[in-house]
Amino acid sequence: MLTACSFFMQISSLKTGIHINDVTGIQTHQEEEIMFFGIGNKKKKQVQAGAGNPLPFSTSDETLLESALQKLDKMTGLSSIKQDVRNLVQLQKLNIERENRGMKTAQISNHLIFLGNPGTGKTTVARIIADIYKALNVVEHGQLIETDRSGLIGQYQGQTEQKTKQILSEADGGILFIDEAYSLASGENDYGQRAIEIILKEMEDNRNNLVVIVAGYPNEMQRFLNSNPGLSSRFGKTLQFENYSPDEMYVISQSYAMESGYILDNSCFDVLNNYYASECKNPDFANGRLARKTVEACIKAQAVRLTEKSPLIAFSDRDLNTIEKTDCQKAIQML
Repeated sequence: MLTACSFFMQISSLKTGIHINDVTGIQTHQEEEIMFFGIGNKKKKQVQAGAGNPLPFSTSDETLLESALQKLDKMTGLSSIKQDVRNLVQLQKLNIERENRGMKTAQISNHLIFLGNPGTGKTTVARIIADIYKALNVVEHGQLIETDRSGLIGQYQGQTEQKTKQILSEADGGILFIDEAYSLASGENDYGQRAIEIILKEMEDNRNNLVVIVAGYPNEMQRFLNSNPGLSSRFGKTLQFENYSPDEMYVISQSYAMESGYILDNSCFDVLNNYYASECKNPDFANGRLARKTVEACIKAQAVRLTEKSPLIAFSDRDLNTIEKTDCQKAIQML
């Protein structure tokens, strides 16, 4: 038989929940059973709700996410890369929804491989993915740390371990982008292999708050992936960056010209398009880097053309801003 005191204590316990502070605010629950669920691979503390009570929701930063995707969409070409990145976003969003429903989430690696020639936008896409992964809580801070062989390999025994661990520490909570990663497996000495071993261990031990992106030429990157038995399996997806077409190269050239306050006259199209069509057949085609170099040469050719004609004060603003066909022809001769 219940006493009046015990009766009112039971009624009070049914009406009073436990307040749990979470990133989404204060939630009320009747049970405090601590569980762990992953957003992607990142673990966050979650509280199991009692019957009829909602779980505290995991959220994404939609403003940051939308801004990052807009930057991606504004990039010239890269249609397959844009779709690949959106697929990554959808996977992470699905994991968030499953977590909010108290369901298990697949522990899929977030580490990525970027394959492609220079100038295909790999570094820019890596910066965008850093923002996306921060927005989706895959990593805590979302900083991008860029490095290459020189930033990881030391000149004497012990220095490689020190430099590599320092870079990994800086990337903790964000993205480590290793350009020309294949150079670590060059075989010149064992220091590169030591760096790979340290990075590989950290990719596994800290996979909940570190994403590693390795980038380089397709053939050379295969050698890198084969350099350690466990390396290839650590990466969840490979993104293939194709060379830009001649038309895309012209659009990129227009953008570079506009960044410097110039415009390409319509007569420039055939000259530059034909030049890029010829150059893109080369195996070491430099893509965006070539476009930038070409525009810089055009600006120099335009300066020579104008100063040889008459005093600069005699030209209109449009004259000073416009790159003409002859400028492009002279530029190509200088390259």
